[in-house]
Amino acid sequence: MPPTPEADERRMKRERVLFVIIALVVIFNFVRRLSPIAEAHSSAENIITFLADLGMAVGLLGLGVRILRAIPRGSEGRGKWVALLVAGSMAVAGLFVIHAKGGPRVELPSRRVNSAASLPATIPNKALPTPGVRHSPNAESTVPREDPLRFLLVLELKRLIETSSQRFEEMDNSRWAQIIQTSDVEQRRTLTHDDFREFCRRQHRYFETIDEGATKFAEAKTKGISFPEFDDDPRSNPEALRLHRAFRDKSLRYYALLEANWDEYWPQGIKMSEEQAKPWQKEAKQLDAEMDALLEKMKETMGKK
Repeated sequence: MPPTPEADERRMKRERVLFVIIALVVIFNFVRRLSPIAEAHSSAENIITFLADLGMAVGLLGLGVRILRAIPRGSEGRGKWVALLVAGSMAVAGLFVIHAKGGPRVELPSRRVNSAASLPATIPNKALPTPGVRHSPNAESTVPREDPLRFLLVLELKRLIETSSQRFEEMDNSRWAQIIQTSDVEQRRTLTHDDFREFCRRQHRYFETIDEGATKFAEAKTKGISFPEFDDDPRSNPEALRLHRAFRDKSLRYYALLEANWDEYWPQGIKMSEEQAKPWQKEAKQLDAEMDALLEKMKETMGKK
């Protein structure tokens, strides 16, 4: 049964409203991104933003062409739709130019050193607690007033340290992590594949934050900026960082093996005799032992700090 004229009219109204909303959002985003930002976006944020802009562009052009085809040339009111489509298309082009240049322009905020708005002389030090490391909750780190770049890096590093601590707790408090450590067989049987995948997702987020913090430390080092207030943090210790990255790589490989062989892993596990174990089980068992050894080395390295 063909659609009635009333149904077509309602559909056209919905499409026009959606077209106007998309066009205004695209134009607003373009104007907003012309302004400089104080901190560069992460690669993940850039990818998500690019995909969102791409979706908006497809929607804008698709609806715009559809609306113009439904309005005969020379009809009154067609010009405003053409103008909105052109303005939206120009904004889309501008957004993709900004993406091609790596994102919005980054500018550090200007600060007058001797003014009332100058940088604070001290910033409380809240480094991530780690085994074997002494932390004083009341300790403060001195930040030179004349170095705004260092000040911003310290703030960013403190944010990353706090975030990594929160994400570790999220991972450790996941249902999988809580139950798999117990010897309660009945409880273990309640675990599902979704519990396992949720644990892996939280683990990835934790590793991402640790890597981002380590990258910040490395970038600061290349610029000749030191952070004595972070001496107790393992990410500023090259040996601890090397061990952590080795642990991360083996851990990701280990859980990827379990995921790829889930149907065999869940009923059988990996603790089987050499004769009975399949190749993936032998590899998983070896990775498990190597991860335990790396954890012990990390504890020793951080305990020496």
